[in-house]
Amino acid sequence: MSAGDRTIVCRRCGNTISRDVDSCPHCGASMRGAGGPVGLALVGLAILAGSMLDLGKLWLFAGLGVFLLVGGAYLLYDRRKRIQQAGPASG
Repeated sequence: MSAGDRTIVCRRCGNTISRDVDSCPHCGASMRGAGGPVGLALVGLAILAGSMLDLGKLWLFAGLGVFLLVGGAYLLYDRRKRIQQAGPASG
């Protein structure tokens, strides 16, 4: 695995850093793993699926489920985009 495969662009300062660090050495921003967004998307999906059984009474939970699912999916998309940005810059 090359060094370019293990880098990411920091969300806060825009510097290219290793994906293995817990925080950015330049600005201190947290570099958490993808577990948070994946968990968020799964909780949103579970709430959405559960509320579909009785949508008439649980429409608020369906909306919450959609919100969490879309939020988690966006965070994963953003992480993937920053990894792709870091690839060509460090190669």
